[in-house]
Amino acid sequence: MARLPDVDAAFAAEVPHPARTFPFALDSFQKEAAYRLERNECVFVAAHTSAGKTVVAEYAFALASKHCTRAIYTSPIKTISNQKFRDFTKDGFDVGLLTGDVSIRPEAPCLIMTTEILRSMLYRGADLIRDVEWVIFDEVHYVNDAERGVVWEEVIIMLPEHVGLVLLSATVPNVWEFADWVGRTKRKKVYVTGTTRRPVPLEHMLYFGGDSEEDFYKVGEREAFLPAGYKKAADALNKSKKKPPGGAGAAPQGGPGAVAAAGARGRDKSVWTELIRNLERRDLLPMVVFAFSKRRCDTMVDSLTGLDLTGGAEKHEIHVFCERCLSRLSPPDRKLPQVLRVRELLRRGLGVHHAGLLPIVKEIVEMLFCRGLLKVLFSTETFAMGVNAPARSVCFQDLRKHDGSEFRGILPGEYTQMAGRAGRRGLDPVGTVIIAAWDNFPTESVVRNLLAGKATKLQSQFRLTFGMILNLMRVEDLRVEDMLARSFAEFHAQRGVMDKRAGLALDVAALKRVNHLAAEEEASDIVGWAAAEAHEHASAAVRHAAAEVRAAVLTSKGGIAAMTAGRVLLIAGGGGDIDKHGALLRIKGGKRGGGGSEDARIEGPMPPSLPWRLSSAGMDYLVRAVPFDSVLAITEAKIPVEQGALLEAPTDGSSPPPAAAAAAARALSALEKTLSNGSPAALHPVKDLKLADVAAVELCHEHSRLVSRLPPLPPLRAWHALLDARRELQKRVDDAEYNLSDANLQQMPDFETRVQVLQTMGYLDEDRTVTLKGRVACEIATGDELVGTEIIFDGVLRDLPPEEAVAVLAALVFQEKNASAPELHGSLLEACERSKELAFLAGEEQLKKGLAIAPDEYVTTTLRFGLTEVVNEWAKGTLFSDICTITDVQEGSIVRTIVRLDEMCRDVRNAARIMGDSALYEKMEQASAAIKRDIVFSASLYVAGA
Repeated sequence: MARLPDVDAAFAAEVPHPARTFPFALDSFQKEAAYRLERNECVFVAAHTSAGKTVVAEYAFALASKHCTRAIYTSPIKTISNQKFRDFTKDGFDVGLLTGDVSIRPEAPCLIMTTEILRSMLYRGADLIRDVEWVIFDEVHYVNDAERGVVWEEVIIMLPEHVGLVLLSATVPNVWEFADWVGRTKRKKVYVTGTTRRPVPLEHMLYFGGDSEEDFYKVGEREAFLPAGYKKAADALNKSKKKPPGGAGAAPQGGPGAVAAAGARGRDKSVWTELIRNLERRDLLPMVVFAFSKRRCDTMVDSLTGLDLTGGAEKHEIHVFCERCLSRLSPPDRKLPQVLRVRELLRRGLGVHHAGLLPIVKEIVEMLFCRGLLKVLFSTETFAMGVNAPARSVCFQDLRKHDGSEFRGILPGEYTQMAGRAGRRGLDPVGTVIIAAWDNFPTESVVRNLLAGKATKLQSQFRLTFGMILNLMRVEDLRVEDMLARSFAEFHAQRGVMDKRAGLALDVAALKRVNHLAAEEEASDIVGWAAAEAHEHASAAVRHAAAEVRAAVLTSKGGIAAMTAGRVLLIAGGGGDIDKHGALLRIKGGKRGGGGSEDARIEGPMPPSLPWRLSSAGMDYLVRAVPFDSVLAITEAKIPVEQGALLEAPTDGSSPPPAAAAAAARALSALEKTLSNGSPAALHPVKDLKLADVAAVELCHEHSRLVSRLPPLPPLRAWHALLDARRELQKRVDDAEYNLSDANLQQMPDFETRVQVLQTMGYLDEDRTVTLKGRVACEIATGDELVGTEIIFDGVLRDLPPEEAVAVLAALVFQEKNASAPELHGSLLEACERSKELAFLAGEEQLKKGLAIAPDEYVTTTLRFGLTEVVNEWAKGTLFSDICTITDVQEGSIVRTIVRLDEMCRDVRNAARIMGDSALYEKMEQASAAIKRDIVFSASLYVAGA
């Protein structure tokens, strides 16, 4: 992917004194990236997991330090930010960390933060941005995330032009396209480099039981599918008297054609033990097992009660490490059931990793795995992105996942990201990827697609939010329309803007010349010219009315009935060509209503090789598809045709076979005879086609009236041509100006609708100035900005004590859909019910203005009260172990919600300051202090040291 013909020579010549040196030889893509950075050029690095992209980030940090400027490293999640803070600090950089709940050395020249924090800084116009030389975007492929991908686009668009960009991503098929968008948006070149070579090649295995090396069937290596290996596995499955591929077990796994191993679920524990012991003997541990639900991870690891993979020295090291890490917790928190359970697993070399774990427990698991003390880790897919911890082997427990809306097969890009954890650079000659097939044996097509299929393209997830609109209208540095036009979603439409502007300039110049000629003609004969213009205007009205009548006729019941095989139609010539008659052969399916046998014959797919020519009696005819709206009239003429003959594709590229040609000649000769004595009359919409719709009939009458009032043609034909040219040019200019205007942006209608909502609800005034209410909404960044603001302005929190106020706010930040219903009483229950009413009214207002919002659904998606009771108790001082007993939500989710809730308290506190509400400000201070304690806010081990 490198553009430099000789990277080594260029690097040596241009970078004699690198800003940073490394204890290993740099790969070509790393050298090229460093070369570009030394030249102050932006770079996009696309490479597989563990290929060494972080080297480029380190070099950007080194350059900023050398130039006495600042650099910002952004990541999609706090886990990566915390880990990178530790890593960069160990590497000797002067680093600060800014996440939602942590601020460490914000004055440092090298800052690590989440992308959302950087977005917030840009909206606020933070001073530190002036000193930033580089912004490093890690995990750029996260732009595909449906919920948060828009943040990457916002930040890239809003960054000042003096800031250089370093984009790090997994390999994606449209890296050049995305780099082109970034370059056009920032008006600077973005150089693409990277590598498709894996630092450690992979081999892919199918396994469905057995304790020997022969029980692993190699189905792929180096991203190439091995059909012979798959066949061998399928044959072995058949011989073991399991269902053959194509059996009933496939539906859950790979769709029709997959098979399930009979009784496999009953022996799940024994097969896992078999697999792990087999890999242990072959020195293929440690292994990460990816499963796609927290419950499945827990079930699998808890079933391995008799498995012990560590020796005495390792057990001691694990014990000492856990003791040191957990010593920062209070005695009751050290005895939490989850902590005790995971410690027992760790002692035996087993681990589990998912969002339901307490953050400190999750970090202990990560660190022990990185030290090689854990032999098998059962994890959800977040481990593939969040932690730099390669393993010897990776195993997929399943190849299907629930993506939040439906169960589906995992995508090739997802498989590649997780499989990339297999193989430790410098330690393993090859990484082993195992597909567990004892529950469901995947089809050949599923395996082939995962190994050889393309990664998911980077696609825009840009969408307007009320917060974005208000923030942009408040800062006034960038219009909302400019944000829309620069988004990746509009990239293809905007890419040809320069050519369109050039074409518009030519048309404007031509129109100016035509207008000059028209003025001269008008001056020579004012009366005659006025008559010519009157005719032109009347003709335009006739043409417009005729088009509306045709549209009504072609979709009417009578029009549909008349459009049968052999019907003679008048077809618009187009491009200056004359109108022509043609016999109808087929209508593309889906264009018509109705039914019946005749519909079945006339409707169908278009022949794939259209158009083709037919010759008959010295005349050439064309069989071709025409747009539905090019039909100018349905005539009374109808001729016999043989559809099968006329629609049969030519075998030699010029004409149909002899039998078809003869039939076509008869049909075409009949058509000529029909037209020899003049054009056939058009069927009258009302009299012949029985047009009954009142509005359509009125259109017909209006058309007739306009035709009857049409003035005579101007005496000079040159005038007619001149007026035609002026009309066509004016239309082209108008169309081009519209296409280049903000009004043509894809999301412009959505923007206008949202502005109406904001004006009606008091966030914007009539001239679109942000009101006090709108400024408050700009502060609500942690939950839904409208509902949060409505709760504040309605006074829902006014009379509540701090512990109940913060419990109400918890509904704005809790994200899980399924949780046991809380038991609420008194003022807290009333406040929650009032919050629901406000959310419903906000959803109802959006629906009234035209947004696709169901008010009831809006309530349930913006307010989730599953942890309201838990937060209320926590704010009162209840022990964490006790609050866990009143909900079925896992401990990690509780902690994550309360941490985000502290951010919400800060949002509301800032809103109170803007409003001048000192009582609410003080209440949020007290609420924050009440929840900010013990295990929920224990410092990250990556930050505090472990």
